[in-house]
Amino acid sequence: MSTLLVTGASGNLGRGVVEALLDAGGDDRIIATSRTPSSLDDLVARGVEVRHADFDAPDSLAPAFAGVDRLLLVSTDRLDTPDVRIPQHQAAVATAAAAGVKHVVYTSHVAALPGPSGVANDHFQTELAIFRSGMTFTLMRHSLYTDLLGMSVPAARASGQLFSATAGKGRSNVTRADCARADAAALRLAPENRVFLVTGPAAVTQAEIAALIGPGVAHVDLSPDALHGGLLAAGLPPFLVDALVAFDVEAAHGLHAVESRAVRDLTGQEPESVADYFARMAL
Repeated sequence: MSTLLVTGASGNLGRGVVEALLDAGGDDRIIATSRTPSSLDDLVARGVEVRHADFDAPDSLAPAFAGVDRLLLVSTDRLDTPDVRIPQHQAAVATAAAAGVKHVVYTSHVAALPGPSGVANDHFQTELAIFRSGMTFTLMRHSLYTDLLGMSVPAARASGQLFSATAGKGRSNVTRADCARADAAALRLAPENRVFLVTGPAAVTQAEIAALIGPGVAHVDLSPDALHGGLLAAGLPPFLVDALVAFDVEAAHGLHAVESRAVRDLTGQEPESVADYFARMAL
């Protein structure tokens, strides 16, 4: 029996991982951490141990990680404040190593590269900290979530236009549920010192997504600057605009068009396609 810990378990991904671990059965001890442990009372009723952990309070991490064999580090959601996630993640990695955690699984980004993109660089620097920690690791480089595509559907249908700066390149979107199942499998199986690209079954262009939204919707490819200005004018917060434009620039360079078998290899099930997701969600 091993002791497995999932951080950020009150978030959608973290909770999905805990649910997948429970569904898998077995005798592993499951610990879930959250800034708000009371939000996980239903998991306690199902045999999950819940602990408090706040990445804004690094001193809370050592007691949360005590006695843990394998840790799933879910990247934090602090995109609204620059230069916060890297020290948060570095502190978590250092604390895990000091606490005797043997193996860490990290939810990274499909294009985890150094550079001006805050999101990509956050993940790159976290991976670097993990490489240097002495723990064995599994890096789960998630593609962008299919679930996020639904946010653009109402505006695209209303205007007849879907805007991007992807230069016609595809993106292998993957559902959050498929990521959660793959992450849970990685935590259970602990493949040592492996990097998995967690993607959907095929790269899909924005023109193809526009066709899924409706026959009267056309894709309009913009420059990154034009997209940035349009998103700001639409009222999106600057930190989110920066991230969305950076994702499109990565896609335009082909960094999101990778296709892998990671979901199938880890879970035994094929990942859900974008078209099937749209049909299931009646988008």
